[in-house]
Amino acid sequence: MLLAAVVCSFQGMVMVSPKMNPTICCQFEAAIVLLFHAKTFRRGSQVTVHVGNVRQTATVERLHGKDELRTGERAVVRFHFIKHPEYLRLTAKLLFREGVTKGIGHVTRLLPHNQYLNHDQNLQDY
Repeated sequence: MLLAAVVCSFQGMVMVSPKMNPTICCQFEAAIVLLFHAKTFRRGSQVTVHVGNVRQTATVERLHGKDELRTGERAVVRFHFIKHPEYLRLTAKLLFREGVTKGIGHVTRLLPHNQYLNHDQNLQDY
């Protein structure tokens, strides 16, 4: 008797070995360079982030050590995906854009989805 396994995959899904200890995240930090922005790039900005096979809108949650960025400046930025968590890897290259705003960088820190959920639950307890 043969058993057939049906694998259903959707656009953007990846197959990863459990040995790699894969994690998904809603938030991540990246070291970026702002290639072009018409005015200033600051907390609350929404951009489309491209990391490997991931393409999703993210909000800038935090600019470490700065209030705003101008064209050509560098910073470590925390992004928060708008729709759902994604599988990312450390050091993965990224590109972000929105209108004429463009920037590049690499992922420096992942904030696992479970950790993010626990943080929200802790806030609700108060």
